[in-house]
Amino acid sequence: MARKKLETDLGPVFWGENARGLTQDEEALWHQPGADRNAIVRMRDERRANELKRREQEAWPASRAGQLLKQLGEAFAAYRECVTQDPLIAEKGLEFDELNQKIFNRMKTNMDRAH
Repeated sequence: MARKKLETDLGPVFWGENARGLTQDEEALWHQPGADRNAIVRMRDERRANELKRREQEAWPASRAGQLLKQLGEAFAAYRECVTQDPLIAEKGLEFDELNQKIFNRMKTNMDRAH
């Protein structure tokens, strides 16, 4: 169940921002005569989006999904090598573990098409 957002929840923290959410450079632009404040806000939003993306990318390898995806790739490569060394393995896979062999076959076909 999703947690109800409280008014005190501030969301992501961006270091180096003032109360307006601007960096020193953005704030300096803000106070220039004739400044396009909408452009400055867009620039801030783009900087924040890039920072969030960078944080997500750094956190991915430690996440459960990231670890599972890595295991999937390693297991796929290992099984593909096994099947390459002994093509009868695929037949045994269909006989003894049809569902997973079909999943592997589908993945392999898609990988072959992509390359």
